[in-house]
Amino acid sequence: MQEGKCAYCETERQLCNSHAIPHSVFKKIHRAASGQALTLDTSGNPPALSNESGADLLLCECCEAQMNTRFDAYGYNWMNCARKHLSSIPSPRRSIPVDPTRMAQFIASVLWRCSISSSKTYRGFSLPPAEVNLFLSAIAKGADPFITMSFSIKDIFDGNDHYSQKQLETFIFPPIGYDGSIERTQLRLYTMSMMGFHLAVTSPRLPYAIRSKPSHLLRKSKHIFIRKTDFRKIPSYGKYIEAGSLSLFPHV
Repeated sequence: MQEGKCAYCETERQLCNSHAIPHSVFKKIHRAASGQALTLDTSGNPPALSNESGADLLLCECCEAQMNTRFDAYGYNWMNCARKHLSSIPSPRRSIPVDPTRMAQFIASVLWRCSISSSKTYRGFSLPPAEVNLFLSAIAKGADPFITMSFSIKDIFDGNDHYSQKQLETFIFPPIGYDGSIERTQLRLYTMSMMGFHLAVTSPRLPYAIRSKPSHLLRKSKHIFIRKTDFRKIPSYGKYIEAGSLSLFPHV
């Protein structure tokens, strides 16, 4: 550890190694690959063997513990349970219990931490200055993250049947932000994938007619209906797929 200003509480303290995408997600992949994985960062560098886990000196021990307890534990456990649930039920019944606020705050917290990390895993990703406070406000205790943003979760699959579902569950795609539109609504999108799920945030918040559709988290809904999506058709993944490379797979 070394002395520095904590990125969350902004106090000068001893900083610890912090993970943006939860360390448990990386550990699961590395265990299946004898500690090595194929990595590709958001700058588009060629794939390379690495035991990288995206750690950086970002937070003091108190704030790191808070992130782990408030966000990472819930997000990781929910995705684990959701994966088991989806593998055991037919497609028409893909409704899964969720605490929408906790899951939205998990997604927002990961994106915020990725944006301030100097880890090469997240190189090239940042939040516009005007958006930083939106994300920080969304993860504050007692905050309502749905006031300014919309959140969605989809189950990725390979429409070309090249990669199995099990392989896609070991795929981490680091965050990317880009301008786009959904049903003629102009917005900023932030996307990332882990554990076979495509997680997305849109700012500003989508109209209710759009965000009430399947795969969107809603403040008052304790279930989410998870749609499947072909990861090859996700716009932000296109250039990597065309290059014949993916972000993070076990090297076996």
